[in-house]
Amino acid sequence: MFPIIEAATLGPGVKQFVIDARRIARKQRPGQFVIIRVNETGERIPLTIKASDAQRDTITLVVQAVGKTTSMLNALGAGDGSAIAVPSAQALRDAGNHVIAILGERTKLLILRDQVRAATDELFVMTDDGSCGEQGLVTDKLRSLIVRQHVDYVLAIGPIPMMRAVAETTRE
Repeated sequence: MFPIIEAATLGPGVKQFVIDARRIARKQRPGQFVIIRVNETGERIPLTIKASDAQRDTITLVVQAVGKTTSMLNALGAGDGSAIAVPSAQALRDAGNHVIAILGERTKLLILRDQVRAATDELFVMTDDGSCGEQGLVTDKLRSLIVRQHVDYVLAIGPIPMMRAVAETTRE
């Protein structure tokens, strides 16, 4: 069992957890994820590690409640037991790459926008309803970027249908 040290609400249905996870915190690398369960018989879900702190022996996860398990997880607080692209973007930028991020959401709720902006060279925001940034899908913006410039590497994190659509968009 990995105890939750801190739990903070970032927005409606979105929580950030700081979890005591010594072995993971000391070995974690950008882009890695953990598999968690809310209880011993619960569904196993992958979550990208937002950050790790080897000094405090903690990892940080951000969870958006979209189903039963993530809703159950977001009901937990500090003292209870317990995948984000920001670390990967920062590592790629630190290595000298030009990093472009496309954040997408149904409506204007966009978590970690400031952290993504700080870790990238360019940030595009897409919402299904146009309430923030441009109206459209992540794949719409990705397609226009691929036409405009050479893109060497695409990392997609999100729901499986979106990741499948990104894979199709980048297939060529």
